[in-house]
Amino acid sequence: MKNLGRFLIALGAWLVLLYAWPVMHHAQPTADSTQSRVKRHTKLTHPQNPLLKTQGPAKFINQPATKLVAQYGQPVKQSVEDGLQSRWLFQLNSRHYVEATIDDQTGTTQQLVVIGQDNAIKPFEFGQSLKAITQITTIPANYELNLHEQKFQIELNETQQRQRPLIAFKNKTYAILVMQKGGVATVVYLNANCLLQSNLYPVTSMTPVPVPEVATGQSQQVDDERQLALLQYCQTIRLNAKLPELRSDVLLEADQLFLKTLEEAPKTLLTDSGKRRLKRAKQQRQTALPQKLTEADFTAKALADYQLTKQQLFYFDQPVSVQQLIFERQTNPAFYRAIHDQAYQRIQIICTEGHTLVVIGE
Repeated sequence: MKNLGRFLIALGAWLVLLYAWPVMHHAQPTADSTQSRVKRHTKLTHPQNPLLKTQGPAKFINQPATKLVAQYGQPVKQSVEDGLQSRWLFQLNSRHYVEATIDDQTGTTQQLVVIGQDNAIKPFEFGQSLKAITQITTIPANYELNLHEQKFQIELNETQQRQRPLIAFKNKTYAILVMQKGGVATVVYLNANCLLQSNLYPVTSMTPVPVPEVATGQSQQVDDERQLALLQYCQTIRLNAKLPELRSDVLLEADQLFLKTLEEAPKTLLTDSGKRRLKRAKQQRQTALPQKLTEADFTAKALADYQLTKQQLFYFDQPVSVQQLIFERQTNPAFYRAIHDQAYQRIQIICTEGHTLVVIGE
């Protein structure tokens, strides 16, 4: 009996030790295992992002600008921005919009905006639905970019995946497919540097985002190019939507004087509410969406003196660019109406340094 008792005690102690050992060691993970789990948590949800074969306009990014000329012909308009970069406009036949951003130091294409049903954007098509796009490639929620020996991670939310899905090509360039009314309306091809500087998608990694170089000033040539680009953009979208082309009025001396007075002595033209709105607009100049003034903010006398009665007037106390319209068109009433409302037949766009005036009429 004594031997049996001793055996049972020894067996019980052995069983306790057998079951307690893994529990004790599992409850206190090592620092290395904890760090490993943290690292796994920060990995991309799509670690193997699909890379499409480089084709269509994507093959021009990071390549000499001469290849663009071979494809689209000589640019109709070129503007140099303080020796940093140039913007080229091609094929101004109103059914196409092709705008390139050229690095003046390297002579290579950094970004290419393509609009127009007749333009080739292989493997995609204008008007193509998101469902059809997903049959060609998946749309990841996040990407890892390599630039200047650094790694960046960007993330797309569900809205961005639907409205501006991001596609990667094998030559390390990207395409933003801008969706409008359920189909592809615009494609922006760009390199990693332009993508990061665009601030269109949040950077989730802790890597510092490269800051774009800023030109010290703008010339009249740059203002003229911006004016032409905005007009061509409106015309292209309208004609591809089978709406009649807008008539662009000749710039009148009265319009130039109106804008000059508005810049130098705005209180002589504005109502009290207009003065308050202009003050807010100046305070919010750095916001993504330009703040506007309309004809309701001007006195009846001012509108009559400058022959602006019975017209829709929009004034922005900051530059408005085509790139802003591409991504925020629905939030800019001036251009949204000019593009989509067939009742309007006339448009006048005046750009000066830091200001934009749009007048539309029937």
